[in-house]
Amino acid sequence: MIKKINHVGIAVSNIDETLKLLSDKFGFKEIKTFTDSEQMFRSSLIGLNDVTFELIEPINDEGSIAKFLRESGNGLHHISLEVDNINEEFKSLKKMGVHLISNEPQIIGNFKVAFIHPLSTKGVLIELIQKI
Repeated sequence: MIKKINHVGIAVSNIDETLKLLSDKFGFKEIKTFTDSEQMFRSSLIGLNDVTFELIEPINDEGSIAKFLRESGNGLHHISLEVDNINEEFKSLKKMGVHLISNEPQIIGNFKVAFIHPLSTKGVLIELIQKI
């Protein structure tokens, strides 16, 4: 069951510039920054009240975020939906024929995540996320 929007992912060419802009203009504050060397991106969660954005920047010219920026430029990358039980959601979506990006949910930090391919959602990349 979907609980809420967890965050909105935004692909950016420069996290620091974007964070400064959103901080100066709207009051967003940095929550946490991390680097995923395997997926070749740096990510910064920023928040204001109940609104959370994930700014995602490539760390080199390879990887999915670098490709996304080349093809689409800065902008909306994904919408993250928090769920009660990601394993049940994953199985249910597979049974319905929804195209998922991985064969099973992945563990990233304190979360299990799975992505629904944009081909199944009219062009929007959707991330399912569950706190563990």
